[in-house]
Amino acid sequence: MIGARAGTRVLVAGSPLPGVVAEVAGVTGLNGQTLLVVPPDAREPYERAAAEAGVLVEMTDAPAGDAAALPPDARDYDVVVLHHDLVALDDAARQRLVAAAFDAARPGGRVVIIEGRPATRWFGRREPTLPGPAILSLLQTAGGLAVRELGSADGVSYYEARKAR
Repeated sequence: MIGARAGTRVLVAGSPLPGVVAEVAGVTGLNGQTLLVVPPDAREPYERAAAEAGVLVEMTDAPAGDAAALPPDARDYDVVVLHHDLVALDDAARQRLVAAAFDAARPGGRVVIIEGRPATRWFGRREPTLPGPAILSLLQTAGGLAVRELGSADGVSYYEARKAR
């Protein structure tokens, strides 16, 4: 549901599942770029998943001290994917994060927010998530166009908006 294609530049931030990042890198290929924003101490599962899939995932350090920040030099990405636990951030941090995602997207690019985690057991308890209308409002407030929910599956919801050209 992320919508990456061969040759596209994708920036991924937050704490997505390592297999998801490797799948995106497999789609973008060597003609594209998959850049993961991650703290140095959290890289190992992503490196392992990329190696197992035989793909290249570039990694850059997450800005220290601010969970809701993207690298200031991140620009012109076709797709910016945020998979943060938005419910854990305060409203101002959520707004900063989504605004930074639109700054990192190229004109006409897309911002995709993934909210939620799949259940790990049959009767596993799901973590609380931010309601869909609140996520759609965040995307609209940040200037997103064509804001919509792409879909939901197994407790994970996908939302997107396009950056103005």
